[in-house]
Amino acid sequence: MIQVIERVVKIIDELALDGEVPLESMVRLHGLNKGTLCNILRTLVDLKWVEKCGRGNYRLSDHFRELCSAPEWDKRGVEIMERAASDLSCELRESTVISTLRRRRLVVVTQAQYQRELMINQVIFYAKLSLYTSVSGRVICACLPPAERKEIYKLCKPLDGELNGADDFEGYEAELAKVREAGISIMTNHTLGIKSFAVPVLDPSSMVCASFGLTMPLSRLPADDGAGIVAALRRANHALMRQLAAAGYSAGDFLR
Repeated sequence: MIQVIERVVKIIDELALDGEVPLESMVRLHGLNKGTLCNILRTLVDLKWVEKCGRGNYRLSDHFRELCSAPEWDKRGVEIMERAASDLSCELRESTVISTLRRRRLVVVTQAQYQRELMINQVIFYAKLSLYTSVSGRVICACLPPAERKEIYKLCKPLDGELNGADDFEGYEAELAKVREAGISIMTNHTLGIKSFAVPVLDPSSMVCASFGLTMPLSRLPADDGAGIVAALRRANHALMRQLAAAGYSAGDFLR
């Protein structure tokens, strides 16, 4: 057993039991050198797992408690999304993906990987992208309440070049307004040789639950420049939204 990890676990266990715990109490309970204990606690505070409260007292942070109570995906809801992704993948003969937000991070709920000689792994592809550089991130953010978009922008600042030509939040908002009006986010990346599409999955109150989309090589783009892809994606998304609504799901069941 790695000693420092064992010590961290014992400290977390102690804080979980007693709420606010004085430093001196932890020194006595765990028999640790005070300097060693202070170093461990300082690291846990930096990681936002523990917070200092009062003079020499420590407690678990809300962030840590949120990590521990992270909800699992609802099995039935995911099954509905899996079927929708699989059906569209078979229709278009392309891989599809359904994504959502968890703690202001774009995450994949499910993906259907269609087997062809040249394919894009949607999970790996989306794992490398931020909210700002992916069609899924943009279409979800475009449908969020303005105050929530502003908060995300404030807490998760875009890196240089991620705003796709926009200079600041106002420019970013203008871009998202276009996505919102179109009801779809489409991006072409000639450097990577790909084109991406994503539409918002909305609940009955028009709150966004997720995004439904795909990325394909430009070499397979039809002569209509993707108009048929868009039509099929919209049809599949409308069917998905009807099924989720019939099963009683809303935005809060997926986007957190």
